[in-house]
Amino acid sequence: MRMKRFFGKLVRVYNKIIHSNLFLQILSLILGIVVWFSIINVVNPQNETVVSVPVEINMEGSIPEHYGLSVLTTETEPLYATVRIAGSRTNIFAFNSSEIKAEVDLSSVTESGGYSLNINVTSTDDNLEIVSVEPSTVFLEFDRIITRSFNVNLNFEGEVADGYVMTESQVYPRTVDISGPQSVINNIKEVYIPVNISGKTEGVTATSDIIIVNEDGNLTDRTFLTISSENVSYSYNIYYRKTVPLTIDRRNNISGDESSYTTVEIIPETVTIGGTKSVLDEITEVKIETPIALESITGSSQSYVFNLPENENYVYLDNQEMTASVTVSFDSAVRTRIYTLSRSAIENFAFVNLPEGMTATIASSSIQIPIRSLSSYLNMLSSSDITGTIDFSQTNDSGQYLVNIQINEEMPYGVTQRIYVDVDLS
Repeated sequence: MRMKRFFGKLVRVYNKIIHSNLFLQILSLILGIVVWFSIINVVNPQNETVVSVPVEINMEGSIPEHYGLSVLTTETEPLYATVRIAGSRTNIFAFNSSEIKAEVDLSSVTESGGYSLNINVTSTDDNLEIVSVEPSTVFLEFDRIITRSFNVNLNFEGEVADGYVMTESQVYPRTVDISGPQSVINNIKEVYIPVNISGKTEGVTATSDIIIVNEDGNLTDRTFLTISSENVSYSYNIYYRKTVPLTIDRRNNISGDESSYTTVEIIPETVTIGGTKSVLDEITEVKIETPIALESITGSSQSYVFNLPENENYVYLDNQEMTASVTVSFDSAVRTRIYTLSRSAIENFAFVNLPEGMTATIASSSIQIPIRSLSSYLNMLSSSDITGTIDFSQTNDSGQYLVNIQINEEMPYGVTQRIYVDVDLS
């Protein structure tokens, strides 16, 4: 009896559920999903889709890298390939574009040149089929990358103003390193800066971009070049130019004037200097700073080598030697004669710089004076024409006092030896 009541209750619940609208709706949804999946997998199991995939150019460990080659490309944006793939609707629905990889096949690249290379596309999902790739190839160029150093030249155009000269040009840096394809680097002829100096009267310091030309004289394509310095500094000087005689003083430092019977030969005779026009207009000669001491010349001539004087107001032009050869010669009629002055003549000499309160007594009995002049003058000269002054401010190592010799007659002469006398002071 109890079991009969249980089954009756169960039948009533079942009839209630079956005849419920909610139950029928849920059942219909479930059946619809089952039917939909059946259609996808049985009626139309395959489907296609199109994706855009970046194309990789992987040089690391590649054959062209083994041969020292690099790929030449100017593309700043990555290359993309359009890939059509096929698979079941389920796999297509679950597909992620990261599962597709496109890469250039570099296996045939063994030397420099241009290549049309295949784009290989692979998928990590074995259930997907690669139907097509567009583009299927890509054209790439390969070359060895080398580096060379090139001098930077200044190419001057035109001429400076009349009377002026351009000199002392400089470039910094003096050289530039250029890296790039071997075919391009080896075809570079010159690296330079054009500088127009037409009519210029002053120098310039400036900066400029370098120009690179190839062997054909055309501008080099810089697309694949790396340059250590695109911009360089340069300078050059422009001077007013003037040629003036080179001179030197000649003097007898003991006594006399021997200029009338000596000649001086200077090689070079002239020097060319450069500087500001207003300054050079005032310069009429360049004088060697060291005078020639004629009293020290014992023969008929003597030669010297002197450095040219430096001067902040001008520079030497034309790459001149900075030394000058100087030869001093005496007239063939020049002679040297010894004149003897007695004690009585010496006592007539004047005193200078005698210490105050002191008296002086000549102790030397005589002095001999070597005098050089033309023979005609020496023949007319006598001891009585020779006078002197004893200078008590100048002594030699023996304690003797210097005698400054003068000749009363108007004649060219030179004393060739310093004269000292003994004097007693009290």
